Amino acid sequence: LPVLVLSLFGSLIATLSAQCIHSGQSTVCYQKGGFSLALPQSQALSFISGIGSNTANATAPSIVATAASLQLTQTFTARAVRYTVVEEVVCSDPNNFDWTTTWTSHSANVTGFDDSTAALLANITAAPSTTLWTPYVAFPPLSTLGYLAPFAWHDSEFVYGKELDPVTAAADSYQTSYLSMSFFSHQAPEAVTFMSSLDDAIISARLSVDPSTTSCLFKYYRVRLNPLQTRSYTRHILVHNASPQSSLASMQQLYPAYFEPQSDVITDLWGSAQYHDYRGNDYNVSLWDELNFKVYWDAAFAFGWWGNFLPSESNYSLCVPVGHSNTIVPWSKYPVPTHPNSHYQCDALNYSTVAGWYQTAKENGFQALFYANVFEYGFDVKEVDEPLDCDPTPAPGTSIHSASCESNLAFRNGMHRGVLRNATGAMINTTCCGIAPTMVLIDPIEPTFQDWLIALTTRQATFTPSAGACLDRSDHCAMFRRDGDDGISWYSAYGGVTSSLLTGWKQVTARMSSTLHDHAQALFISTTTNTRVGLMKGIDGCYDEFGDAPSAMMALGMMNTNRPLMMWNHNKQGNYTNSQSAWPGHFGTSWDAFFQMHILAGSYPTIPSPWGDHTIVPNPETEPLFLDYAPLWTPLKGKRWLLDVPSAVSTSLPEVWSNIFRVDGNNTLFVIVTWQGFFDVPDPAQPWRLSPAQSTHEVLADRPDNVTVSIAGELYAAGTEVKLLSPGGGTTTTTLQAGSDKRYSASIPLTRGACVMLWSDPAIASG
Repeated sequence: LPVLVLSLFGSLIATLSAQCIHSGQSTVCYQKGGFSLALPQSQALSFISGIGSNTANATAPSIVATAASLQLTQTFTARAVRYTVVEEVVCSDPNNFDWTTTWTSHSANVTGFDDSTAALLANITAAPSTTLWTPYVAFPPLSTLGYLAPFAWHDSEFVYGKELDPVTAAADSYQTSYLSMSFFSHQAPEAVTFMSSLDDAIISARLSVDPSTTSCLFKYYRVRLNPLQTRSYTRHILVHNASPQSSLASMQQLYPAYFEPQSDVITDLWGSAQYHDYRGNDYNVSLWDELNFKVYWDAAFAFGWWGNFLPSESNYSLCVPVGHSNTIVPWSKYPVPTHPNSHYQCDALNYSTVAGWYQTAKENGFQALFYANVFEYGFDVKEVDEPLDCDPTPAPGTSIHSASCESNLAFRNGMHRGVLRNATGAMINTTCCGIAPTMVLIDPIEPTFQDWLIALTTRQATFTPSAGACLDRSDHCAMFRRDGDDGISWYSAYGGVTSSLLTGWKQVTARMSSTLHDHAQALFISTTTNTRVGLMKGIDGCYDEFGDAPSAMMALGMMNTNRPLMMWNHNKQGNYTNSQSAWPGHFGTSWDAFFQMHILAGSYPTIPSPWGDHTIVPNPETEPLFLDYAPLWTPLKGKRWLLDVPSAVSTSLPEVWSNIFRVDGNNTLFVIVTWQGFFDVPDPAQPWRLSPAQSTHEVLADRPDNVTVSIAGELYAAGTEVKLLSPGGGTTTTTLQAGSDKRYSASIPLTRGACVMLWSDPAIASG
């Protein structure tokens, strides 16, 4: 299949050979193995495009590219600039073509930039002095200074979110949550970030770092050129202060809809969380209050069958239990083994009962997010030509039999057209993806299914006093429907034209978000390993099922800089004890590191509950650890990462990492400092590689008792009292001292390697 490759270079048009065909303002030049396309020389940025074919005697399509536009806009900080390159391609061939766009940061010879930017771009070719940064998913981090520090050049690829059947990657492959790469040169006060538009139709993408050419290739693939359709891609070159935080600020100001919550209800949703089967049960609510418990994702599954999360009948029975217990996964076992709520099996339910559970929770100081899933559907789903024993149809919500009939009859009313199938044509159920037996996956781009999902969301929002919904299994967005056509996707493994579930997901979540916001409710999601900021448009918060993985915590934090963020806490080994690891490996044997990384990311943890659904449950050995850290995460309410002040906070020890937030309606500044020296010395041959220490207990003995913290002068007014919070209790105060570098600093005591600092924002105080 033909593959189109676009590269951003300067002054390379002369390297093209062979005949040229002129079409309007564009020049099409053929080369060996296909042809290349060059935009006019008059453009400040010149593009080289190439189509190579692996199909014998393939006819090269005629491609018309409009002139790329170079825009310079003065925005953001005093000298920060943004260059925007818009590239449009039209395919006039009658066939669809699979194409890969590649955009490189290697722009030393490009003209059209201001002098300062041109100098910065020239310097990024001077490896190894240049360092790189993207919001990556990896453990250990790629720098000994932590996740908010640039890392060294090395041959690597960064995959944007989760991929299905990944294209062969470099030896070192990671995930990135942003399709961007920042370049830092020497000690220059400014840096450059190359970024792809979040609004573009990007199905699969990755960043490929090549030290030999000191370049980063932006690769987009599994997108097709449709006949006579213009495909437009926008790329940004951002100049900003030399910090990863400034890179985030520049990108977020370009695309605020992907970073700002839209619902006012989140005011009450900042706090620790649970995913549990709570039905208004009596419990030690005072303990939950101490742990700042504010929101739970409802795992009662009070419905007749999977997908019908609030039945259309206001009175029904729960007879097909689903969910995870804390001992086994009882998908195919009915009834569920012994469970605190087992007496509810096949009890009569109605909207009032479910609403009552949510209301009781609200009266106790926490709120429910109802369960939502836009891919997984049904119980005992059969092919449309298989006979059903549903004549007469049993009364809705009365038995396993009625669940099978309801599920199948709705499925045959049009949803079946969107079902995912394997290579043999069979419906996908237990063959992949961690879904339950007899369940299927449906592409939410299918109109009947999408409308059904919105009707369901409307019922939940109308008839229950929930705070909103939390969407599960965003990882399914990486899948494709073989016989589908979303107008965008091409997947050669499935025969070409296909439908990416990402396309339908974007459509239905936009509608769900609008529906919930109309009801003064919020929409949360779990990325479920698909850490991709392009999923976050219209999303109000994140409760992530795999957020407790050490590799993902900071990447999720950078995706949710201004939203409530909660991380899962898996109950992998039964009831954890204080000697069992919260995280894998030696690093994880420190519960201190576990909680401190939550706070560093601006996140809340999942707290113990007796009704936890594959989440942590109460244990007297671990509850004191949660109580020790609750006072440190409680002040995070209303958290916003402080990104717009250069070098806002730093510490005197490289293994003591820091982060700074605005909290309390932007009235208060919150700094977390945490010792994270759980690493061996990097391998000199692979300076980007770190290893967890062989003995955490020995390393813990080296934790410092104090560290000097330095704050940018504009963030502190002389004499302002700073409150210091320590794990395990104890609150003291201090003041910072002015230095000759227009900064304020103080030696801060560390308890178990950490401290939280709180003080009034001088900008607010002076106002």
